[in-house]
Amino acid sequence: MEGEDAINLTNFYKICLKCSQFLFTTQVIEFDVYFVCKKCCLLVKWSNNTILQKSQISLIQIEKLMILYMDRKMPSDAESILSYNFINCKLNLKTIIHYFDIFNRIVMEFYLNQLDCVLFEGDVEIDESHLFKEKPSHAIHRGYALSSVWLFGICKRENKDFILFPVSNRTETNLLNIIFKFIKVRSTIYIQIVFLLT
Repeated sequence: MEGEDAINLTNFYKICLKCSQFLFTTQVIEFDVYFVCKKCCLLVKWSNNTILQKSQISLIQIEKLMILYMDRKMPSDAESILSYNFINCKLNLKTIIHYFDIFNRIVMEFYLNQLDCVLFEGDVEIDESHLFKEKPSHAIHRGYALSSVWLFGICKRENKDFILFPVSNRTETNLLNIIFKFIKVRSTIYIQIVFLLT
């Protein structure tokens, strides 16, 4: 039953490595999914030619890791949850961190691909924010740590669709390039200005 459920995470088809025909028939072997080529009598693993091609764990284990990842669990929390007897999916912390990193790369690649289709028009807001982590210290006016990053965001006012960019270079040229790429000409741009009174 678990293997059958896991099939839903795979592609709808694969291409045979020998005869190049489309394969739609699947078979579950030891909790992993394979696409079957009846012509060549060849099995093609679900992860072939993907970022998970070299995966050493089963599809069922990946499925459970994905659920924990989407539930925003930390790797250490995921390790603790997977060690429960009723889950029966014990993985070491290093493996969990490795797969969480792969999931991060998949999400980032999807996000960047989606950006190619984004073009805001009409009433649009732009803003920037500074994310940082201060070093623990009793010193007054402690400087920001090197891990700080600036985010530049664009938001459509009527439906709140938005995009965010981490920017290392906040020059006028760099920010204008982002604006011209993602905001249609003749749109109205609103800039939030915050005044700090001391």
